[in-house]
Amino acid sequence: MNAAALKKNLSRLKERGTIIVNISGFDKRNLRLAGIEEGLL
Repeated sequence: MNAAALKKNLSRLKERGTIIVNISGFDKRNLRLAGIEEGLL
């Protein structure tokens, strides 16, 4: 999951759920494009 997908689907996360992310999708550019602040993870 990249930054944009995380932002779009975060509301679907169940309590105590697990998120699998692709850390290469969380660089400064992708965070900026998704409108997410740095340090989300």
